[in-house]
Amino acid sequence: METFIVTESGHIDRQIGQAVRDRRKELKLSQQMLAARIGVTFQQVQKYESGITRLSATTLFDIARVLDAPIGYFFDSLEPVGDITPASFWLSDKGKALAHTVPRIEPRLRRKVLELIEILTE
Repeated sequence: METFIVTESGHIDRQIGQAVRDRRKELKLSQQMLAARIGVTFQQVQKYESGITRLSATTLFDIARVLDAPIGYFFDSLEPVGDITPASFWLSDKGKALAHTVPRIEPRLRRKVLELIEILTE
């Protein structure tokens, strides 16, 4: 029997759109500037960035070219939908960032952060 992976596409579209927005802002480009360079309206760029409109492979390729980013850049930060295991969390970009940041917090405050996280998960 075959196993199929079912992904909530809207979730993925929003994450890719967020990556487009982040890279665009990093380069200090407006939505209008990006839109002009890929041949769409700025409203269309808004829809791509919010995940309302799914990016085609061709459009994503054009955006990647304009934003000087490899295609993989837009997929690197994707997080799984549904249950996440502790191991997969620590291997994700957010997990790695947290593991890198937490040791820089003063020890007394680190305990408070842990208490807050435990409260939030109850």
